[in-house]
Amino acid sequence: MITQALINSNLNEEQVMAITQALVTARTVQPWQNNHAVNLRLTVPIPGLKFYLVLLAGRERRSGQRNQLERHKHRLWTPLNILVMAITLGSFAFTIAMSIYLILKWSSPSGMVAPTSIPWLTNQADCQKTGRIWLHGECWDTEHSPDF
Repeated sequence: MITQALINSNLNEEQVMAITQALVTARTVQPWQNNHAVNLRLTVPIPGLKFYLVLLAGRERRSGQRNQLERHKHRLWTPLNILVMAITLGSFAFTIAMSIYLILKWSSPSGMVAPTSIPWLTNQADCQKTGRIWLHGECWDTEHSPDF
């Protein structure tokens, strides 16, 4: 077990002060939390799973060498990443398509017709005289608009 006495016997005072200062700085300044223009951290409430989502965005400050190392260490095109991206893009596409559909549906008059029975025409002769259809003992108007 590492004790304070063991640490003090192996490190000089300057080394102990440097380590102490580094730990204090690490606790108070966390650059990965403070230097991003976008910093979203969410816990996703899925029963039985501990799942979180982090989205960080900002100006790139890392060196090209470090970026290359990170690219090899954390690959983008893994099966799970591809699945998550496909679900996300599919959700956005579906939302946009449904929004456009609903906007177009409600902003323009519908060309749909909805057949309806005409209750005041009670016999076949009167119904057919008005250009409607007699079916199952009722007079039907096939040009009735649901927007009426």
